[in-house]
Amino acid sequence: IIKLTSIAKELNISMTNLAIGWVLKNDNVKCCMLGASKPEQIHETIKSINAANKITKQLYDRIDKVLNNKPRKSVLDKDWRTEKR
Repeated sequence: IIKLTSIAKELNISMTNLAIGWVLKNDNVKCCMLGASKPEQIHETIKSINAANKITKQLYDRIDKVLNNKPRKSVLDKDWRTEKR
């Protein structure tokens, strides 16, 4: 958490914004569904779009290295629609 907090501080964003921004940039995530019980939470969540724009490829790779949980590719990940027949 300390390393992720450091990255968030570098970007001048909250940890929440870093987490949601990372999800928005993650090619393994097809849909990011968020909810809120207070209007302030919606405003904070919207800031995550700007946070995602701040996450460069280099920063994304740093975050992935800290998390160390990147899924491995498998045969199920193959895009069967683009394969030549």
